[in-house]
Formats: sequence, C-alpha cells, structure tokens
Amino acid sequence: MAPKTETVWDHEYNTLRRENLFRNPPTDRSAYPLLQIAVDPHIESFNALFPSDGRTGLITHGLVDIGTKTFYDSTDGSSAGARNKLTVRYKSVHLQKPTLPPTNKFAKNREIFPSECRERHATYRGKLTATLEYRINDGDPHEFVRELGNMPIMIKLVQRHEESEELGGYFIVNGNEKIIRMLLMNRRNYPMAINRPSFQNRGQAYTPYGIIMRSVRPDETSQTNVLHYLSDGNVTFRFSWRKNEYLVPVMMILKALVETNDREIFEGLVGSASSKGTENTFLTDRVELLLRTYKDNFGRADDND
Repeated sequence: MAPKTETVWDHEYNTLRRENLFRNPPTDRSAYPLLQIAVDPHIESFNALFPSDGRTGLITHGLVDIGTKTFYDSTDGSSAGARNKLTVRYKSVHLQKPTLPPTNKFAKNREIFPSECRERHATYRGKLTATLEYRINDGDPHEFVRELGNMPIMIKLVQRHEESEELGGYFIVNGNEKIIRMLLMNRRNYPMAINRPSFQNRGQAYTPYGIIMRSVRPDETSQTNVLHYLSDGNVTFRFSWRKNEYLVPVMMILKALVETNDREIFEGLVGSASSKGTENTFLTDRVELLLRTYKDNFGRADDND
C-alpha cells in the first residue's frame, strides 16, 4: 500500500519535493489541499448541472420549471374554436463527450482531450442535445432529438497529458484557459432589512428603508424581491417579470394569496388580542393604515370584518 501524501508545507522552497510530486503525482489526495478547497466550488457548481451520483441535476429542475407547452390550431392560438391540440415538453438534456469536428474525416479515434485543444487553439466542448416529447390531441407520445449547440466542459484530469498538479475548475476556449469568476450574492431566501438612499429616487413618498430578499428556485435561478416602506406608512412590493419591473401594494398581495378577511390579516401580522404585538402601537397603526388605504383605493372591506 502506497504511503499517504504529505500535505504539510513549511516556508522553504522544497525543490526536490516539488519535483518528485511533479514526476509522481499523488493518487490518494491533492498535494495542495488549500488550493483544492479554493477550486472545489467551481467544480461542484459545474457537476451540479449533470450529477453522476443519481441526484437530480439543475438542468432537470429547469426542465420541470419550463413544464409542458400547449398549442392550438385556432387563428388566435386559444382553445376556442380549435380543432387540434399539440403539447410539447422537454424530456431530457444530454451533454456528449468532446469529439473531433465532422470536418476531420481522417482520424480513427474521434475523442479529443484538453491538451490537444490547447495545441490546436480549439475549444474543449461537447455537443448538447435535448430530447423532446409531443402529443397530438392527447394521443400517444412521440419523441425527437434536437441539437442545442456546443457547451464548454470544465477541466479536472491529471491523466491525458494534463499537469501533475492539475486542480481543475476552468475551461479551454480557443486554446486559452478561462475561468468563470464567482460573485458574492445575498443569502438565499433570507429577508434582510437595509437602509439604501437610492430607494428614495423611486418616488416622492419612498424612504431609504426596505427589506430585500433573494428568492431561489430549485434550478438555482434567482429573483430579487424588495419591500419598500413609504413615508405615509404604506408598503409596496417590487419584483421583476420578463424584464419589466412592477410595484404592487403589499396588502393586495396578502389578499390575493388566500381567501381571508381584514381581521385575519391583522391578527396574522400583529397577533391576537392577548399577544404582546398589540402593545406595539407603531406596528398596529401601520397595519391598520395598510388595511384602510387598500379599502379606500381598491374597494370596500369584507362583509364579515
């Protein structure tokens, strides 16, 4: 059994030790664990697209979010007056291994590796294909495959003439090594109260106070939502939909989510009559103001309030 790799380094150059590691790369672990820890998030983020351990990948979550699309043969595309219905959905997406381009008709071995891509100034990429399923008038499903283009593949392999100290986490594009820089983002699904002076530029009644939350879907796509506190005591909810920004009174959203009345909303925000929340006059006044403003602007209150 081979001895374990020594991962402790001192302040010396250790020339002979580095040369020995270069000639005989370790097989049990990385000789530079701190560097490997820094690179691991890049590798894990790419592996999350197409995991090999049986877990559901991010691509699969994205396909579920797309769902099934329905089309009708009517003039306006609606079900009224339509004779036939077509439903289409993505069934799966596959990433193939990198191979030589079809223009190369002489090579017997069609596989291509990162070292060759560096020498040929090519991109280490694989063909991305999607399997789609369609039904006509809810009949039997039929499948067909479509190519989605080529996708760069992340590097991490000591074999195939790669570096003995290969840490991975980058791509080879046109023969050059490129890395996708990760950005610091707000904590997911966590409301954070902030004081941002730029909020006041959105309107006359807007204050610098708000609550921001980055909501994340199962496929890791995110949506930033903001609650704006207004100088008159009202609260608006800001969100984006199809590259358009909308501002909606928060009370309208509370009434649209469930079938409820003003009293249930008041007790849900403040608490019951015996709770300590009723002693907070600032909170109770603001909730009452939200309910009254909604009643004055968007209709009458419920009959059972």
